[in-house]
Amino acid sequence: MRKIGYAELHCLTNFSFQRGASHPEELVKQAIELNYSGLAITDECSVAGIVRAYSVARAYEAPKKQSSQVACGNDEKNQQRTALVQRASDSSGGDEIPVSQALTEETYFNSHLDDGSEVRNRTNFSLITGAEFGVHNPWCSSQLTLVLLVTNRDAYAELCQLITKSRMRCEKGQYYTDVTDIESIIKSCLVLWKPFYDEPDIPIAQWLQDNFREQSWIMYERTICPQEFHFKTYIAGLSARYCLPVVCTGNVHFHCRERKPLQDVLTAIRY
Repeated sequence: MRKIGYAELHCLTNFSFQRGASHPEELVKQAIELNYSGLAITDECSVAGIVRAYSVARAYEAPKKQSSQVACGNDEKNQQRTALVQRASDSSGGDEIPVSQALTEETYFNSHLDDGSEVRNRTNFSLITGAEFGVHNPWCSSQLTLVLLVTNRDAYAELCQLITKSRMRCEKGQYYTDVTDIESIIKSCLVLWKPFYDEPDIPIAQWLQDNFREQSWIMYERTICPQEFHFKTYIAGLSARYCLPVVCTGNVHFHCRERKPLQDVLTAIRY
C-alpha cells in the first residue's frame, strides 16, 4: 500500500494520566499499519512514552537494517551496537541519531515485536518526540494549549528542561508552565498552538509572531460541532493576519474504536 502524506502531530498516550487510552506501542503500530508517514508522541508535559514508542518503530525497520548483517557473528554485532551508541553520544547536531536511539539500541537488531509477531519492512516512517503543555498566560484565565515538537538535540534538551522546570514547581503529578518559561527556554522546538476561538486569540497570535515567527503553526482540529465551518474560516483569518501557517492535527487519544468506552470512562473520571 502506498504511504499517505500525513503525519499525526498531536497524539496522547496512556502516559497522559486519565487522558490517553492506548499504549504508545499500539499507537505507533497502528500508524505504521495505516501507512502514515509519521507520528508525534505528545503526552502532557512528559516524554515518558517515547522510548516504548521508539522500540516499536525501530522493530518495524529492523528487517531492512538486518539484511546485510545476517551472517554477522556475536562479536561483530556487539561492535556494531557499541558504534551505534558512540554515534549517538558524539552527534552534536542531532540529525543522524535521535536521542532515544541510544536508550533502545537493542531494537536495531530485533526483527520481532514484544509479542513475538514478525514485523514487516517499512521505510520512511518518522517518530517525533514532543509534548503538550497547558500554559498559564496573562491574556485569559484558561490555559492556552501548545504542542512542542523536537527537531534536533538542542530542541530535545530544551523540551526536557521545560518539563523539569514545570514539574519541580508542583507536587507529583502536577506541573506549572507560563509564557515566560516558553520564551526563555524554547529556541529550537516547533510550536503548535490550539486557538480558543475567542478574543484572547488576538494577543496570543501576536505573541507567537513576535517570539516564534519562523517556528510556529496554528493547529486546526475537528470539533464535530455546528460551528465547525465558522472555526475553519476564523483560523484562516488568523493565519492570514499574523502570517502563521495552519497545520491539521487529530488530537488522538486512542488507536482503535474499541478503546472509546475506556476513553469515555477516563473522561468521566477526570471531569
